[in-house]
Amino acid sequence: MKHVSIIIPAHNEEAYLQRTLEAVGLLNPHPFEVIIVDNTSTDTTLQIANDFKKTIHDSNINFNVQVLQEKRKGVQFARNAGYIAARGSIIAFLDADCLPPSDWLIRLDRAFSEGAIAVSGPYNHYDYRERGFFFSLLFSVIVEIPQHYFYPIINRIFQALHISGILIFGNCACTREALVAAGGINTHIAFYGDDADLVRRLRPLGKIIFDKNCFVKSSARRYVRQGILRTFWLYALYFCRENFLRKPEHPTKSAAETISNHYASGSH
Repeated sequence: MKHVSIIIPAHNEEAYLQRTLEAVGLLNPHPFEVIIVDNTSTDTTLQIANDFKKTIHDSNINFNVQVLQEKRKGVQFARNAGYIAARGSIIAFLDADCLPPSDWLIRLDRAFSEGAIAVSGPYNHYDYRERGFFFSLLFSVIVEIPQHYFYPIINRIFQALHISGILIFGNCACTREALVAAGGINTHIAFYGDDADLVRRLRPLGKIIFDKNCFVKSSARRYVRQGILRTFWLYALYFCRENFLRKPEHPTKSAAETISNHYASGSH
């Protein structure tokens, strides 16, 4: 397996980050390095990251942990800081509330062995059933089923038509070579449209695989706080703006509000 750098941006994620790092620590094989980027947190996020680094160091587990601080508020700034510091030949991205299965890297590697330059997969949301029957049913129909069964098909169709592809930023990996050639992380996008922007720039460079077997568990907190239909609409709107109108979200006078809402609603 190639050297994998896992980048985890985190802003005020004390309620989730510990579990995510524990899951990352159980990955088999181990990644080459894990880079946690604290993004202006005011809670114990940074301390959790540093404790994890010390635990890995003291246990002599064979991977490196870096803890960075990015003072510019915004998930793209945090991801970019991790990308710049990463040394692996594969750059993987996880959100701070994501729980990868122990064989996540093996599943990604299988996709790369098929000649892909980028690989992504769905979220298995682990907490939406707590919201009751109606919410769970609506969530399954609008979010869960499409990610697992429609996204892989749409990804193949879009690439065949030379339009774009499907990629979820909180659960993806790219070859360093392709990411560099695509221009890296676009820090001009506050949040919505960021993954669509990246996959559009990657598509001309090679094959992109969206594999439902490359899943990670994740929180449904954004859908709970913003509402299922509103959140789905926002994702769909910016996906279409980026892919069909070539109008990604760029910072405007409302960018600070967008970033603030993003962090208030969860990391993805």
